[in-house]
Amino acid sequence: MTSDRTATLHPTATALAEALAQDAGARVEIVRGDDGSWIALEEVSSTITFAEAQGDELRIVPFMGDADGMAERPFTREIRASWLDDASEFVADVSALSSYADRGQVIDLMHAALEFWARSAEAPAETPSTLVDAPASAPEIPEVDFSEPAIEEPADDSIAEDVQTVEAHMRADISDQWSWASSAARIPQISDLTVAVAEPVEHGRISVVVRDADIQFGSKVAFEGRLDSGTSVLGSINVPLSARVMSQVEERQGAECVITLENVESGHVLARYDEELDIQPRDLWFWQGDPRRSDQRVRMQRRFDELVELVRDDPDRPDIAEIVAELEALKQAISNRQGRTALAESLLASFVRPNHPEIAAIAREAADILGKATGDSSFFAFQIDDIAKVEERADATVAAIYEALQARSISYSEPPPGWDYTSSGQRIRDHGDVAKAGLGTCMDTTVLTAAVMEQVGLHPVLVFIPGHIFAGYWRRDPQLERRGPKPDWYPGSPVVWDAATVLSLVEGGWLGVIETTTFTAGKNISAPEARNIARHQNVPRGLHEGFVALVDVAAARREGVSPLPAVRERTDGVTEIIEYRAGGAPAVTEVATESLELGHHERQVDSHPARYRTWKSSLFSLNATNALLNLGSNARVQPIALPPEGLGLLEDKLNQDLSFSLHSGYDIPEVWRARDIANAAQLIESGTPDDRRELIAMLNDRRLFVQRFGRVRGQFGALGPATFVK
Repeated sequence: MTSDRTATLHPTATALAEALAQDAGARVEIVRGDDGSWIALEEVSSTITFAEAQGDELRIVPFMGDADGMAERPFTREIRASWLDDASEFVADVSALSSYADRGQVIDLMHAALEFWARSAEAPAETPSTLVDAPASAPEIPEVDFSEPAIEEPADDSIAEDVQTVEAHMRADISDQWSWASSAARIPQISDLTVAVAEPVEHGRISVVVRDADIQFGSKVAFEGRLDSGTSVLGSINVPLSARVMSQVEERQGAECVITLENVESGHVLARYDEELDIQPRDLWFWQGDPRRSDQRVRMQRRFDELVELVRDDPDRPDIAEIVAELEALKQAISNRQGRTALAESLLASFVRPNHPEIAAIAREAADILGKATGDSSFFAFQIDDIAKVEERADATVAAIYEALQARSISYSEPPPGWDYTSSGQRIRDHGDVAKAGLGTCMDTTVLTAAVMEQVGLHPVLVFIPGHIFAGYWRRDPQLERRGPKPDWYPGSPVVWDAATVLSLVEGGWLGVIETTTFTAGKNISAPEARNIARHQNVPRGLHEGFVALVDVAAARREGVSPLPAVRERTDGVTEIIEYRAGGAPAVTEVATESLELGHHERQVDSHPARYRTWKSSLFSLNATNALLNLGSNARVQPIALPPEGLGLLEDKLNQDLSFSLHSGYDIPEVWRARDIANAAQLIESGTPDDRRELIAMLNDRRLFVQRFGRVRGQFGALGPATFVK
């Protein structure tokens, strides 16, 4: 049983990791979660994570010890099969390590796993052997029946697979290109995963590994449990890409995606499916957003060309009407996928990384400048009640950030070379490389400026016009609930395409804009002048050329676009990876605090008989079935799509007299659609904690989804979007 990802990391786990790292020196990298809930140890040469701790649970792969002896230790939770062929995983409860001897045993196991991966980086992988002979009671492995069909050997000769004992087949649609930004937004790279087995498998496990030789970009257990005979459709899968590995991917890199089905009870590999793919560079902003959609466009274009050739060769074909209709549909679909998409614009927010260490340094420099200019170096614009003073403080904060960046002597430069992606994406430089007297384009300086704004508590906006991008910021806080209902002027969506809306936001004083290339070296342009250039030159040029668009970074965050991990190489040779993790945001901490405070209230005990309590509970139940409410069963009774754990938060906000906007369960953000989510109800049914948290987080944006259910073709499920009634 794995521990809760949101639980606080036990201090013993940190102590064990640091003790091993001190012993192993530069051979081990420590990767920490910025929310303090997890820590991982990676062997440097192989880039493999061999130990990971979350909460009070520590997992080590492979297990290289005495299984019988360790199973009796009080701190051993489980010794189970792992994703590594013919190897086990050791799971320990670090809170039960009561002595230095116990800790020493666990450190020895981590040392053994470290040595295994260090050897695997120099030679073909070997099957790990235990330190002692296997117990006599171990189950015997069945002999190979050579009369069975031979299994196709994997492309990697270093992997030895067991014989197939159940006839099984797998297929999947795997994206040709994998993007770090879309992976971080939990957009699936694998869709339509289908498994067919000839007979039931009581305990099957489907694992996905993306690798290039010994380099493992990511892995995931896609399914574990019983597989019934026949065909099972497992749907779409998002495989998280390793921040440690992706931080080193500077150019397009080939890899292989291997999907394996194994029988956990016997250890036999039943089926395997693999495809080659490309890992996009870590700094690439991909204009198609979801690489799978780019692949679909290529396939549709190929089909379109084939049909055109058919019509050209034989215009009098009997099926010419059907072909023309398909050509029209394909033409429209291809047109919809041309150019940048709303999803791509939203994913640009992932390159705004306030978690980068260099951003904190710039913020401190901006605080000093702000203090000299105003007499107060604090960042508190949105804590002021007077609207005029809020706007004035926000402008002063942005001016201080501008001057701090101007003092960094950043030189303007063309984008980094991206020969493979000149027509489909743009390379974006790392904040640290730009800020340390480096080079930067308008894109580099804009996302850098936005990251500092977000770090100090402002809400940055990225403003596009043809061939250029510059920074913007909300001069008022649209999310501050104590000011009453959500302001009408605030769009609330991650991307705003309407030029008239953008113009009204700027002219109304709600959106501040500032040019960022003017603080580069050799230009002596002040912050007020940079604001004037952005407002009176950039915006009018965009309106004249017919294109002005906004990317609201805060709105993109609410819809699941998190900052990419920031990487810093320390002078002592240690690589620090600062990752944003869902649940680590201040909003989640605030909700948890409120929940703890509620737990201290005096409990109200109903002393009436059980029969009376049951009757009273049903009488005063405020659901749609209560006859006292006289709601009936009609289209205007629409269930709210909200996980049970979010009902308390909804109740609190309703008691605060806050209003909510109702949306159809199908009116979901573009980022969610890219994850193959059709409606809000699927977020609840997915069982994924991150999905449920994102749905609850929509309450902070005062959005409620409603989803009607009924029978369609004899099956109970979510009804279509046409059933939504406002």
